[in-house]
Amino acid sequence: MKLVFLFGPQAVGKIQWGKNWRKTELKLLHNHMTIDLLAPFFNLNSEMWRLVDLFRKEIFKAVAESDLDGLIFTYVWAFDLQKDWDSVA
Repeated sequence: MKLVFLFGPQAVGKIQWGKNWRKTELKLLHNHMTIDLLAPFFNLNSEMWRLVDLFRKEIFKAVAESDLDGLIFTYVWAFDLQKDWDSVA
């Protein structure tokens, strides 16, 4: 599976880059898709973020096990927040 991972701060054009790369056979999963799905139910609480992570992992797994070429994924990484650095350590 091919994976293009576009990450960076909010509002820098990650989704637009992903849409441009969609001209390939890769499918676009932008970070808003899972957030927008769950936010009306859980109002940005910890249960919502748990489910966002779970949905994303399951989507990655399903794409990897499918005959799809791969995935383009966008992710907001707040470089100025220590918690975002801790998550990759």
